[in-house]
Amino acid sequence: MAGHDSTLSALLAETLRSLFAANPGLARNAGDHSYDGVLGPVGHAAVRDRVAELERLRGRLDGVGRVGLDAEQRADLACARQLVIDEHFHLQRLRDPQTSPQAVAGSGADVWSYVARDYAPVQERAQGLCRHLEQLGGWLETATAELDADLAPGPRSVGLDVTRGFASFYRKDVRAALGGLGDSTLSARLDGALEVGAAACDRFAAALEARGDKADPALGADTFCAMLDAQEGLQETVPSLRRRVDAELAALSARAAEVAGRVGAPSLTDAFGRLEAVRTTAERLIPDTAGMLTRLRGFWLERDVVTVPRDTDCRVIPTPSFYDWVTAAYENPGPLNPPGLEHFYFVTPVNPTWPAEQAEQWLSHLNLPCLENISVHEVYPGHFVHCVAALAQPSLTRKVAFFSGFGEGWAHYAELLAVEQGLAEGRPLQELAMLQDALLRVCRFSAAVGMHCEGMSLPEATHLFEEDAHIPQLAAEREALRGTYDPMYLVYTYGKLEILHWRAELSAQPGFSLKRFHDRIIGCGFAPLGAVREHLMAGEGASAQG
Repeated sequence: MAGHDSTLSALLAETLRSLFAANPGLARNAGDHSYDGVLGPVGHAAVRDRVAELERLRGRLDGVGRVGLDAEQRADLACARQLVIDEHFHLQRLRDPQTSPQAVAGSGADVWSYVARDYAPVQERAQGLCRHLEQLGGWLETATAELDADLAPGPRSVGLDVTRGFASFYRKDVRAALGGLGDSTLSARLDGALEVGAAACDRFAAALEARGDKADPALGADTFCAMLDAQEGLQETVPSLRRRVDAELAALSARAAEVAGRVGAPSLTDAFGRLEAVRTTAERLIPDTAGMLTRLRGFWLERDVVTVPRDTDCRVIPTPSFYDWVTAAYENPGPLNPPGLEHFYFVTPVNPTWPAEQAEQWLSHLNLPCLENISVHEVYPGHFVHCVAALAQPSLTRKVAFFSGFGEGWAHYAELLAVEQGLAEGRPLQELAMLQDALLRVCRFSAAVGMHCEGMSLPEATHLFEEDAHIPQLAAEREALRGTYDPMYLVYTYGKLEILHWRAELSAQPGFSLKRFHDRIIGCGFAPLGAVREHLMAGEGASAQG
């Protein structure tokens, strides 16, 4: 089988080279800095050629015989196929270059990789950044010409936010993030390049504002289910999705009502309001989060139901300005970067320019039970623990691209697992924080199916979030709007339910180990749900035979 193995290895390497050439930002984030200063192909001809290349790769991957492949090779093949299928789907069926200004801006204007990590001397990184920004104006001009004359409100809104965030990041934060360059000529060049890039983003934002409005962003049932299949390699129907989400919403609502009763609250809305009073201060937000991670790490080491890294840490830092629309987020070093680079946990602090009322509202939103649940999701044992396991497995194919079905599903499952393992023992508000986030995620699932497949209107989706997630109107409107352009935000709950289904299926077998189960699934790497399930079952079969 040596020839078979070498053929597959060569095809996997070719697939990744093709992926990086078409998406240099992905290459840089993975740590391949031969793509520093490189912007990907853009425009009508580039999309046409890329679609043809993806179809060629899909044919070759489909032609690989699975007989004789071990579990790791099958997982690699499944992951590579899904990378190709998903990109093709976004280009051909969803028409991202024409309809998704957020995706367009992110692929060209994201320069975080140059400044976030010391993978090379600062002068070398600054030179690559200059080359990138000096090309950005022409690149965005070509990309603008590809956008449809009419855009849906959701994609337009988030595209504007992201693009303006990049411009602000260039003007306000990049120089401070890089530090001194020790070269006045390079420093002057970088100052000019940053303003060139910011002005290009300003023009792109103005072009988005000038576009007309597209009334109906619904995908339809066929495209919606095909999108889930393209991303995760799983087949569903609208009725099967509706059954799953309704059952989960009912179960979570009943459990949340029971916990609300335990804290003596007359309603869920009142119970969730009580979370907001348990909070830190603006000055203590980042250090308190760091202390929280220390406690969580000790909790999971004691429970020993998943392998927690002992020699790798995650550092809490304030969220960079272009990303501060998120509450908190984890970011990993790319697998091809030099070893030893830091893992980051971004937490968005109070902006010193905010009025006192807005600052108080932010701290109430980021209350301590909520922040602890987020930290479980992002770090221990969520994304960070998953990432360390993913980077330790040998397959590059399963290190470079994040599939959100398992990635977000695992992190959301970790929140439930924490309560199962006793993190909320004697602390009902902590369990309530977990349920608050779970209700929000299950409402995303329900709204996505409703708006794209069942004729649910945007106001009806907003009402769903208000009534069942118990969030205020403005937040509900934003969540509903997100579902119009990000329908796969259903995968938080969908992925969690898949993991729970696998666990229930395997736990009935003799010799089941919860730690082995968890280590097996996160050890598959960054892979789609279909590939993780196959990898898991192959490993459990081998364990049973052993």
